[in-house]
Amino acid sequence: YPKQISTYTSTYYWTNNSKEVLKNNHYGIFGVRAEYLLADKFGFGIDFAFESGVYKAKYIVSQIGFIPGEFEQTNKNFYVSNIVTMNYHFIDGNDKLDVSLSLGAGLKFNYINRFTNDPNYETFNAKSKSEYINMRLAVNMKYFFTPKIGVNFSIGYSHGGLINTGVSYKL
Repeated sequence: YPKQISTYTSTYYWTNNSKEVLKNNHYGIFGVRAEYLLADKFGFGIDFAFESGVYKAKYIVSQIGFIPGEFEQTNKNFYVSNIVTMNYHFIDGNDKLDVSLSLGAGLKFNYINRFTNDPNYETFNAKSKSEYINMRLAVNMKYFFTPKIGVNFSIGYSHGGLINTGVSYKL
């Protein structure tokens, strides 16, 4: 999986003279994929992906009916996903090029920690965990420069992003 790191800061000015500054740091998607060939064209695979991010907001409350002041809000997100795949390989007998179709299912776990020092939203402070059924449908390509080492490219839906690239190693 590719390594994606993004950071951005935005400032918003509202009509009630409030100001909000948002900062978002995103770390992910990192992953590992392994496959064992059951037959010439069929393989069994395992995929693992990790993603993390932090969203911070600083804002000023000056609305009537709310406790005024400058407050902060933070969301920390951590996602872990793992799936089992069945892979069909289209090209037989080629040691350099491998093209396959993957279909997989598994679980995605989301861990979210939200907190704020804003007394207007005390119920916002919370930790939560949720699980989802995760699926993947992808077309994969591996090209080997040596008998053991190559590169891979994958286009698919769900689990790990739409486009994946990486290094492949044959045991």
